[in-house]
Amino acid sequence: KIKDLSGRAGDAVLQGPACKAQSDWDTSNGIAFNVNSFMISNGEVEAMQFDGAINFGLQVAQNIAVLEKPTAQISIESWVTIDATRIAFGGIVGAAQSGGGLFRGWTLGYSVEEQGALTVFYWSLSVEQADQRNTLRYECKRPMCDQ
Repeated sequence: KIKDLSGRAGDAVLQGPACKAQSDWDTSNGIAFNVNSFMISNGEVEAMQFDGAINFGLQVAQNIAVLEKPTAQISIESWVTIDATRIAFGGIVGAAQSGGGLFRGWTLGYSVEEQGALTVFYWSLSVEQADQRNTLRYECKRPMCDQ
């Protein structure tokens, strides 16, 4: 777990694969994957690695209704490295629920197209109606995106 020191959102829990049995997530010797397994540091900057196979990310809540949501302003900052040639959609950070025509909350996500030559970032937000998603799209062609 990563503790929420502000007490406003709740602790973030590491999400591994659905089946952890007989893997490095589930060992008999007590040495298994944990949050520190995915931390990276150069002494000045710390980061976490998410790959969509072994480590899907961190989760704060199953239901966004329990989270404190912004009412007037929001600021999101994220540094990402995307090493893929094709991704239909990947989430970077968000507080959202979607499915069955419903979308509520916000997400910052991306897709990778054109054999990795194009990365598209998406900022989606539902302000008042749970079935209306407003999305901004920003296209970033490589090598510009690598700078």
